Amino acid sequence: MLAGRAFSSVEEMDAAFMAWVPQRRARTHATHHEVIGHRAARDHAALKPLPPTPYLVAERQLRHVGKDCLVAFDGNLYSVPTRKVRPRQLVEIRATKSQISLHSTTPAAGGQSLLAVHARAVGRGVRVVDESHWSGLPEGNNRRTTTEVPFSPPRRDATSGQET
Repeated sequence: MLAGRAFSSVEEMDAAFMAWVPQRRARTHATHHEVIGHRAARDHAALKPLPPTPYLVAERQLRHVGKDCLVAFDGNLYSVPTRKVRPRQLVEIRATKSQISLHSTTPAAGGQSLLAVHARAVGRGVRVVDESHWSGLPEGNNRRTTTEVPFSPPRRDATSGQET
């Protein structure tokens, strides 16, 4: 047994371990009551080779689009094209280790749902913005606050006093 024994070198410890392994593999396991070496051989035969392409791990979540066309995820903000979304619209976030892709929950006529792709921000409090996503929004240098036709109050008819 290796526990509690002092070794003077790594080589001595490796040699002791290699002498112990056949003894351990010949024993019957207390849980599954099989000889450990036989069980190990069967388990190794059942293992398959790793796939040639790595398994892509992606987190998927739903979020609402803000009035400023930004979507909050993991403490950061990511932009979406203003012409493809509306405020409070629900979008799906697909996040990998290095990338964030934003998808519409209802695909366009051609079946496309992808709205934007960004590199994943490092840390928290980061705004990841593609300036082209904000084309068409008011620039804030005047009183205009929307891209639509400005509101005009209803007019009153001079004779009846009713709104028209």
